[in-house]
Amino acid sequence: MRRPIMLVLAVVVLVIGAGSSVQSAGSGCAGFNWPADAALKAFAEAPAEPLAHGSVVQAKGQAFALLLAPAADVMLPATPERPAAYAGWVRLELSSSGLFEVALSTDAWIDWVESGASLKAVAFTGAQDCPGLRKMVRFATASSTAFLLLSAKAPGSIRVVVRLAAP
Repeated sequence: MRRPIMLVLAVVVLVIGAGSSVQSAGSGCAGFNWPADAALKAFAEAPAEPLAHGSVVQAKGQAFALLLAPAADVMLPATPERPAAYAGWVRLELSSSGLFEVALSTDAWIDWVESGASLKAVAFTGAQDCPGLRKMVRFATASSTAFLLLSAKAPGSIRVVVRLAAP
C-alpha cells in the first residue's frame, strides 16, 4: 500500500520540478538576478565602430563595442584565467572604487585585472534568451584604473557596458 503512494508522490514532484525549470529557462530578459534595463538601454545607444585593443574607456555606463581578434595576435596586459581562441582588452578609468558591473552582449569570459592581479567576481547573472544581453558580472574594486580582458570562442565584436553597480 505504501509503495503506490510513494510512486505517485515521486511522479508529482518530478512533474512540478520539470514545470518550474521550463519557466525559468524561458524567462528572457526577466531571468537576470538584478535589473537589466540600464545595460539594454546602453547597448541600444552603443556606437557601431569597435574600439581598438588597449583603448581607454571611462567606466560611466556608456556601451562600447570591442573587436575580438585571434588571441595570438593580441598583446594582453595579463594572462586571462580562461584563455580562448579570441581576445580583446581595454583600460578602464574608474570614477571611484566600489562595486562595478560589466555587461556583455554575447558569450565571453571576463577578467578584471587591477594592480597586476585578477579580481574574482562577487556576483554573476546570465540569461541565454535575452536578445542583446548575455550576462552581467560584478567586481569589487579598490583602484581608479583596471584592465578588462575578454576571451571568447568566436570572433567578432562584443558590446560591453561598465558602470557602478546599482545598490
